Amino acid sequence: MFELQCHTAHKDLLAGTCPWCGRFIVDGRDEQSRLDIGALLARENIRALLVDKEAIPLLCPALRHADAATRRTAATLIGRIGPDAKEALPALRVLLLDEDQLVRDTAQAAINNIDR
Repeated sequence: MFELQCHTAHKDLLAGTCPWCGRFIVDGRDEQSRLDIGALLARENIRALLVDKEAIPLLCPALRHADAATRRTAATLIGRIGPDAKEALPALRVLLLDEDQLVRDTAQAAINNIDR
């Protein structure tokens, strides 16, 4: 019964914590799943939900994405988490050397928000 309830909860969650197993779920998959982070972040309705420290393992890989807009979005979302996102600081500091000026500026703003 537990597995059925957990599976159903995962399937229905856009983003959040499963009430049965406690894993962070995005689009019906847990953080252990391989996600196309670029496609995930392109969905406007999910951006507002990804401002919890549990989202950091999902967002950090996006900081290395080939698309500059995806890197900026991930940095912005991590910055919104604030001081709880300290584990993302090393990855954000790498972005300070990014080829894209907007990515560098966004990374610096996120670092400032985390280190406040």
